[in-house]
Amino acid sequence: MQREKRLSNIFLFGFTSFSLICLLMPLSQPVQMVRLLLAYGFYPPILRGEESTKYLRSVPANFLGLLRTDQENRQLKEELKQKDLLRAELEGALEENDRYRKLLGFQPRLHHAGIWAQVMERDPIRWYRSVLVNRGAENGVVLNASVLAVEENRASLIGRIVEVRPNVSKLLLVTDELSSVAAYLKETHWEGLIEGKGGALLRLNYLPLDAQFKMGQEVLVSPTSAVFPQDISIGRVFRVLPRDPFLTFQVLEIKPTVSLEKLKEVFIIKRMGPRPPPPLPLGGRGDELKSGTESVSP
Repeated sequence: MQREKRLSNIFLFGFTSFSLICLLMPLSQPVQMVRLLLAYGFYPPILRGEESTKYLRSVPANFLGLLRTDQENRQLKEELKQKDLLRAELEGALEENDRYRKLLGFQPRLHHAGIWAQVMERDPIRWYRSVLVNRGAENGVVLNASVLAVEENRASLIGRIVEVRPNVSKLLLVTDELSSVAAYLKETHWEGLIEGKGGALLRLNYLPLDAQFKMGQEVLVSPTSAVFPQDISIGRVFRVLPRDPFLTFQVLEIKPTVSLEKLKEVFIIKRMGPRPPPPLPLGGRGDELKSGTESVSP
């Protein structure tokens, strides 16, 4: 035991003396190499401290890299959102273009400018009378503008605009009791006046007693209408009402071409195209019209 203690003291004294000699010697390259070798060999914390220093020096660079990665990740997410929005807008534009194509394709005489609108509110009490749509004065909607709807690739008149706000408009349906449209039967050309009943069906009045018609016959807007575009479908003959002995005309019930009870999207006409010119009287100008009366030439 004493021997081991003596050897330890000798080793400690020798190492201390050698360390002092190394500290006192000039810092030449061989001396620095010896000092480093002895330090790494007999004092491991120096080695660990060097490794820790290198790691701490690399921390700021790693942290900046994480920040850059996070920023790039957020930027990529925003770009993906923008692409999703652009894709949604493109799909909406394609759908709207398809609706225009169908509307113009199945109605070759419909040369009117307009906009599509969504039905945003319906009053259950006035279900067949009026609705609110999400387009207004800022979109070019004007008072008394005609409104159409498309169902099964067929355009049909459903009403007119009676109230305009900046971004909202009120649509009075043809089934409202205050609504009326000059109309005629497509095949026989008998003309009358369609009026709303406040329900799902319409009423066609003022047909002559000798008027001929059949069930399912189409009813169109009359050229005499000053508000609505002519030759647009309104509905079809549904049934004949019993004759009233106090009336001098027949009355028909008309079923609208589109289902107004499930109306979701409408087409508001902003500007009607020019009407075709009326045909010239037979015989030219100044001749008598073959109508039972004489025309007086100026």
